[in-house]
Amino acid sequence: MSEPAPNDEFIRLYVAKAEAERAEADLLDPASAAAGSFGPGGAAILLLKGEPHRQPAASGSPLSPPEAEAAARALAALGLPADDVAAVCTRAAGEEHGSGSAVRRLALAVEACDPAWLIALDRTAGADAASVLGVDVLAVGTPLARAGRVWLVVDGLGASLDDPARKRRVWAQLKTLADS
Repeated sequence: MSEPAPNDEFIRLYVAKAEAERAEADLLDPASAAAGSFGPGGAAILLLKGEPHRQPAASGSPLSPPEAEAAARALAALGLPADDVAAVCTRAAGEEHGSGSAVRRLALAVEACDPAWLIALDRTAGADAASVLGVDVLAVGTPLARAGRVWLVVDGLGASLDDPARKRRVWAQLKTLADS
């Protein structure tokens, strides 16, 4: 058996480091950690969910199975790497916007994952992402390129699943990533 190529070893170490940093982020605030995160460290895309859904998936994902499926289909349709996705809740259920530990946890999760694209799936996650970036607000549906990453807030992926008009609006917002 041949030894791994130096690049393979680097990638393995990078992913292990990212996963350890995400675990450290979860320890910053036990209530926030209960919100959950899912996916590989070092993922190309980080999905941000404002609060966990009411019935967590068996996988531990902060997204409900229909949300995860809709996100994967949308990313694949846009030609983005739908199989290289991580997801994190930006706050625990009932946690207030701007909670210092939640902002630190999200900032550390973003740095640990080091994604090329961050997609806030609802306005709550968008407000939390703005806090991490140090800006007042991220405009819904308008990608922002900052520090080698593209940030986008959509108007409620989960809520759009039962609302055809909102689904069209969210899809139009997601399509802006194709141009960024």
